[in-house]
Amino acid sequence: MLAEGLGRDSWRSVIESLEEFMPYYERVNYASTMLQLPLWRSLAASAVRDGEEVLEIGPGPGGFASLLRSCRVYLLEPSVSILKFSASRLREERYRPLVGLAEDIPLKEASLDRVFCIFSFRDFLNKERALREIHRVLRTGGRLHIVDLFRPSGKLRRRLMEFWLRRGAAALLRLLVPGRQRRVWKHDPYHELLVTYDAIGSVTQYEGIMRDIGFTRVETKGLFLGSVLPVLGATPSTR
Repeated sequence: MLAEGLGRDSWRSVIESLEEFMPYYERVNYASTMLQLPLWRSLAASAVRDGEEVLEIGPGPGGFASLLRSCRVYLLEPSVSILKFSASRLREERYRPLVGLAEDIPLKEASLDRVFCIFSFRDFLNKERALREIHRVLRTGGRLHIVDLFRPSGKLRRRLMEFWLRRGAAALLRLLVPGRQRRVWKHDPYHELLVTYDAIGSVTQYEGIMRDIGFTRVETKGLFLGSVLPVLGATPSTR
């Protein structure tokens, strides 16, 4: 399960759920991260330098992309409707929407300075293949930045995270989204969140995959219960 990520049917259900959830994404996720989401986004965005070309995989409603200062920002989404939603909020010419998968990025080799996956990595259909594609499109010295939910080390942290995801976050959804809206949804977004969480491994497992692919200086830092982590990987000095 680790390298493959989600099965194809589960992946489709996750994407459909995100399409339904998108108008409420910011509201619910601000609350479910205990108002930490802006801080985590700012920490990741602060790494970008003027003039860099970057890719965000899975931009959602565009909240993170709006913080980037680079001259060109590619937005990669498998869902046309989600991409249209983010594009309606990111109207500057420097934003370039792309329909496609992380496992098959429609950009040239060594064409980007940074790639960001902000709470989208766990949704990938095949995580190892996506990491290989990201490595391919990064320039020498380029950086991959991942912020996402991983399985924390230690039984207590793991139980706390799973309790929060299964009980706390689901309760917030019921509070923040009108019942009439939830009743017309085909999918429960927090059921799909649990599906993606159950399909992801630990940070150390992905660190090993990244190093095998050729990433160097792979670093991690815990943000919330040791589970939400930015994972930074730089490509080698020579390709």
